[in-house]
Order: sequence, then C-alpha cells, then structure tokens
Amino acid sequence: MVLAYCAEAIFTTSSRGTTIIRLGNYQFYLAHRSKQMPESYKRHWVCTRVRSRACRATIMTVGDQIVKYRNEHTHV
Repeated sequence: MVLAYCAEAIFTTSSRGTTIIRLGNYQFYLAHRSKQMPESYKRHWVCTRVRSRACRATIMTVGDQIVKYRNEHTHV
C-alpha cells in the first residue's frame, strides 16, 4: 500500500474513452473488477506497459480509493 502516491492519483479518460488512472508518470488501465455492489467494486488495474515491457506494476482500488499499489515498473 502506498499512501504518498494516493494524492497524485488521477482518474481520467483515455483517448479511446476508457477510464484510466494516472499515477506520477505512469498510466494504468482496468484489467478486472469484482461483481459486487457498484459503489464498492474491487478493481484491479495494470500498467499500460504490461504487454510491451512486461511491466508488473498494479493497483487495487475499492471504489475510488487505492488500497494496494505494487510499484514494480520494468521501464522508465
């Protein structure tokens, strides 16, 4: 869990119209969400470089709160 980065996290829309998270210099897209009540969705986000650079950085959110951040980027 990373608390220092939470203030910098921005939920925004990509050029294709999907929701992404911008956290520092990195972007994450929604990979999976749970089937619970909409306001308490657990969502799993992955770095946009997961395919091209095999990046292992992930974010877990519940609602709009970051509850877990794996900061293991394989790129700059």
